[in-house]
Amino acid sequence: MKLRNKLAVVLASAMVMSAVPVVTMAASTNSMASGIMTVKEDTVFETSATAPAVSIEFKNFKATETFYLTLEGAEWNEDGNGNLIDGTSTWSKTGVTLTVIDDETAKVEVTDAAALTNNTLELPLLTKVTENTAKVTISAKGSTSTVSESTFVFATTTEEVGTAKVGTATSFNKDGKIAKITLTEAYKNAFKTVNNQYALIELNDSDFEFDMRKGIVRGTTGEAVTSGKYKGYKKYKVLANYTYGFGGKGLTEGGQSYVVAYVASDASCMYVELPNTIEADSMGSIELKDLHVKSTVKKPSEGNLTVDISGDIEELNNATVAVIGDYAAVVTTDKVVDINAGQTKEVEFTLAEGVCGTFTKGREIEFKLTNGYFVDAVMQENNEDEVDDAKTEEKLISVLSSIEFKVDDKTKEKFSNSSALETLITDVETNDDDKVVGFTIKPEVAYSATDINSFVITADISASLEQSGEIAVEVSSRDLEEDVTGVIANIKGGYKVTSEAAVLKAGLKDQVAGNLAIAESEAGLLEKGSKLVIALPKVNGITFSTNSDKKPQVKVTAGDLQVGDVKVTTTKNSNGETVPAVTVEIKRASKEAATVEISNFHVDTDRTVAEGAYDIEIAGNALTDLSDVITVKDFIRIGTANTEDIIASNGLAKGTSTFVIGEAKYTMNGVEKTMDAASYIQDPGYTMIPVRYVAEAFGVAGNDILFSNGTATIFAGNRTIQLTNGSNVAVVNGAKFTMGTKVVIKEGRTYAPVGEVARLLGVSTQWDNTTKTATFTNK
Repeated sequence: MKLRNKLAVVLASAMVMSAVPVVTMAASTNSMASGIMTVKEDTVFETSATAPAVSIEFKNFKATETFYLTLEGAEWNEDGNGNLIDGTSTWSKTGVTLTVIDDETAKVEVTDAAALTNNTLELPLLTKVTENTAKVTISAKGSTSTVSESTFVFATTTEEVGTAKVGTATSFNKDGKIAKITLTEAYKNAFKTVNNQYALIELNDSDFEFDMRKGIVRGTTGEAVTSGKYKGYKKYKVLANYTYGFGGKGLTEGGQSYVVAYVASDASCMYVELPNTIEADSMGSIELKDLHVKSTVKKPSEGNLTVDISGDIEELNNATVAVIGDYAAVVTTDKVVDINAGQTKEVEFTLAEGVCGTFTKGREIEFKLTNGYFVDAVMQENNEDEVDDAKTEEKLISVLSSIEFKVDDKTKEKFSNSSALETLITDVETNDDDKVVGFTIKPEVAYSATDINSFVITADISASLEQSGEIAVEVSSRDLEEDVTGVIANIKGGYKVTSEAAVLKAGLKDQVAGNLAIAESEAGLLEKGSKLVIALPKVNGITFSTNSDKKPQVKVTAGDLQVGDVKVTTTKNSNGETVPAVTVEIKRASKEAATVEISNFHVDTDRTVAEGAYDIEIAGNALTDLSDVITVKDFIRIGTANTEDIIASNGLAKGTSTFVIGEAKYTMNGVEKTMDAASYIQDPGYTMIPVRYVAEAFGVAGNDILFSNGTATIFAGNRTIQLTNGSNVAVVNGAKFTMGTKVVIKEGRTYAPVGEVARLLGVSTQWDNTTKTATFTNK
């Protein structure tokens, strides 16, 4: 055939097809009008009101719809004439004819759209369930019906009449209420179907028995059973709630709902009768909320208390109903707060019972911080060494936002105003620095004996400038077998301060001395626009220069911090005295942890100044928003110029020492001393002496020399030197210096180059090559 002829045939075919109308019938939407029902074996659905039903929504209803319902695991409940039985009559509906063809199949004819509600037809499945799972299939079976084919499970069977469920486990020590046990019907009226059905509840711990003094109807006692199935048991009316399908209907006496229970002579188990006189609206539940147990031994085993539940309901084994433990408590917090050293932050923490019944009404509970503090104590006006307890307690209350008493996380009482807190708090505790670190409460609250009691405490907590590490709360009470502790905050930041004292002579002007180094532990602690304040001692005969060209030298030795103006002015020290001070402005915060060094203090002294040592204080809003300072002990040291000095400028005793290479002895101010090892020369020519004798030769006491993990630490006057085995780097007051040779350990002794150590200490050195003698003079 030519291509032209082929195209003609195709076009003709297309024209014929387009001339034929295409008719499509929309399928129905099928569903179960009721959910899947759980029933006992051989259940018969006799009434339309109680039977499961299928729902068919027609999308394009025809004048007549004919379709079929086919059963599986069930058979139609009919009168033998093809009519479904609904109670004592036959089922019928105007405009609908349902004819039973055989036990499994029924034909449905719908002849009137008026039989539909919103285009939907509901058909009850009046059937007898014959197998574990009953299904129905909706299908056209070749008819012209618009119904779509669907299969649904409408019923399942069970041998048990109910199930058991255990609620949240409680906790206690020797006696208490166990978790709620709920018994639920497997299907509507399952408990009513058969007489004498029961649930058996057995305790799995011989240390406990049911406590039948509690959880029973008022005025009733256990009635001894003398015959029948429960002979030897005692009959009780146990408190119960009837819920869901029972709708509050149930056995009652004196306004209290109950179930009958038979308890064994050793009270290790109970049979709970499932009442068969209650008509349920739907599946009903019985809640046993007040079952109590008690210990049969002095100290029961700790751990989970479990039960087995069986009988005419589905078995439930090893269900935990309680946790047994010692009287205890736990300190917790939702968030461990970070507090910068020198700052204050609000912290919330909870003290909760570990087991029910731990706390006792009217018994004191003590709280104490292991680090940090609440507030400064208030001192007596007439005696600054004593704390004013009343005012200190008032100040503590000002930082306590609230103390909240809860039962099972539900607020029962909140102490949030000063009068309420004042009644609750009976004592405060201060530390050696007169900071309030603890307080005692005496709660007169109604503790629950069966639920967890707790206290939620919200307070401002501060951390001193020189504190670091975790802040924990320690709790003690006669109610607790041992104290409990919980971490609630971490102290971050802080500063490390190193110093070299300003050793001054009396009666001299323009003396230049002293060095402070303040190092951030992390970047940005010293904030832009804040000030460092160095509070100097106010001493008769000492004057700190205020001339612009004689201000202390300030420089940043690490990090990228920038400083601004430096002034010599006045400030209030921690004792409230007006004293001279150096203030340093922070011009820009660091992005890398910085160190600020303040040195070259210019000082005039006259001959009236007393000998001794004086402290300085480092403070300012650059460090803290608290009334807190870092104290540098003995930063200013005064000698005398009127008599022969016995202390050199380095803070060590003046004098001369000599060492001869190869000898196990040395002289100190002409007095011969013995060493337990000889000196020697180490390439390229350094005199090596045991560290202990090097230090002692320069006037350092034996207890100021420490050895640990290969490092020797020497506290020498106003300098601290660290020498490490195998290293030629010495650390002096935190700064590193390179020596000409390394420290070594030889035959168990740490040797150091004595000349290098002398140089670090400011001691002059001479060497006599002829006699191989090293002489050291401290002037």
